[in-house]
Amino acid sequence: MSAIPDYVDGVLKEWDAIAYFAYDGFEREGRGTVAVERDISGSLQFIYLPADFFQQQRDTEVIRLLELYDPATEFLVLFQDSDEATRTLRIRTPDGGQNPKGIWFFRMLAIVTERLDVVPDYLPEGFFRALEGLKKARKEETRGSVPTLDHVLEEAKRDARVCPQPLKWKELWEMLPAKRRKGAGWEPPLPLILAAWHETPHLSKLIRLQEHIRWADLHGVLPEVYDFLKSLNKDDWYYGD
Repeated sequence: MSAIPDYVDGVLKEWDAIAYFAYDGFEREGRGTVAVERDISGSLQFIYLPADFFQQQRDTEVIRLLELYDPATEFLVLFQDSDEATRTLRIRTPDGGQNPKGIWFFRMLAIVTERLDVVPDYLPEGFFRALEGLKKARKEETRGSVPTLDHVLEEAKRDARVCPQPLKWKELWEMLPAKRRKGAGWEPPLPLILAAWHETPHLSKLIRLQEHIRWADLHGVLPEVYDFLKSLNKDDWYYGD
């Protein structure tokens, strides 16, 4: 058997790219092969050819390979040899490499995490079950690392932060347990929003936020308040000079 053409060998060395493409094609269209072709300009392109294509062509050799390969750890690559003959190879995950399913899962996880509006409609139920399991594991890991009061106070004033913007600050205050009326006011005191927002200096706002954090610590909800503060975007904070 002749050697693999240089252009195909080069593609296979870019393992993550072709492995992702192969497994994504499998999730979209079922078993198939990755055809590697050169366009008119000489640039390489991948085309995913599903099993139906080869059944119509009655290509028994490729059909046999399609039945045998394991999409999670292998893929089939189709290309033209130096003598213009078409060849199909069964490619296995190299030693020490990540398998196609793993590459696809973590790349898709990044897409879904960053852009919920572009979630592909062909994702299998197993992907979402695994995603939920990962979220649960991360949540348990976070719970296992309880923040200290000093750590949360430092987080609250990091990068010259003064306090959350009014709506977010009100949301934080609503999280605090055991709130009660005290004279004409509240304990813990209300966030300095509405008219007080414009009438109070930075230091007063900073001290009031610290009161809320200390109240959270006293009443056992410091981890929840910490998670809330960590979830805020840059625009959710009010900054000092």
